[in-house]
Amino acid sequence: MGFVLTSLLKESPMFSGKVDELWYQMLMFTREYDEFSKGYLGGTLHHSPNLSQLPQPDLREFFDWVYGELFFIREENIYLYKGFYRFPVPQNIIDDFKNLPENELIDLYYNCDSQYMNTVLSLISAMKKTAKKVKDYEKASYKK
Repeated sequence: MGFVLTSLLKESPMFSGKVDELWYQMLMFTREYDEFSKGYLGGTLHHSPNLSQLPQPDLREFFDWVYGELFFIREENIYLYKGFYRFPVPQNIIDDFKNLPENELIDLYYNCDSQYMNTVLSLISAMKKTAKKVKDYEKASYKK
């Protein structure tokens, strides 16, 4: 899943120490890793370990939102992994998905050269729908 997000997003830091360790082990086999990256992405997938032990909420909440749009997350998984949805998505990011056209969202958040552009466009569409639901939810909450 980390490979998927790294291939789609402009910035996708590593939040899991376990995945970081696995990725490090893969890098030990440089030839095989290079072949895997090129076969999967069409180019080398670079890895930057998360050296900070501090939370990065500005990156984490967006990562969680994208992950939740791409993969089914069971409620018990949120408890088991104790990492998802700890930080709210900043209003400016929600507003971006409510208001900006696809090309601007791609420039801000996604790899423009991704061979998975159809996936990126579908993801943007789903996130725009989610952002609109947030707006509708906010309106309903205010009425109460």
